[in-house]
Amino acid sequence: MSSVAAAQPTAVKALALSTALIFAKFFLVTMVQGGKRFRAGARPPEDAVFKRLAGKTKQTFGVPVAVSEDEKEKLAKVEKARLEEIRWTRLVQNDLENAYPGLIIGAVSIICNGSEKVNVAALAVFTVGRLFHTYAYASGLQPHRFIGYITGVLGMAVMAGNAVAGAFSA
Repeated sequence: MSSVAAAQPTAVKALALSTALIFAKFFLVTMVQGGKRFRAGARPPEDAVFKRLAGKTKQTFGVPVAVSEDEKEKLAKVEKARLEEIRWTRLVQNDLENAYPGLIIGAVSIICNGSEKVNVAALAVFTVGRLFHTYAYASGLQPHRFIGYITGVLGMAVMAGNAVAGAFSA
């Protein structure tokens, strides 16, 4: 066991659990996003070989294509699918912008020997906030999405402050 893990075993376990939960959530979200991209026709044209996933939707990177009069109903379905695909793409982008930096801040706080109790509590707040944000974003719920986002940011801010406090105390 490393000296950091020995000094803060509970915080290290909390970080490991938080990392595993955030990764599992991210993996599931990217799988859903991939399906949404197929339904929206937002995949590269060569991905049409995956007929089971692509269905009858033409894959055009999501670029609108000219349609005949009898295809307008199909276009309306693709437009709806495109909106869902955009939602899930932005959900993934939001995780890349927030979830992984939060885990890094948590690790830095542990390495800098911030308070273990604060680390564990802040990691819990951060993880719950990120999980709730994903649920709210996927469901189109507002202000719930904002509450989840702010909860995660609060956990990150506390971890960052705890890292600084730990680094300068000694």
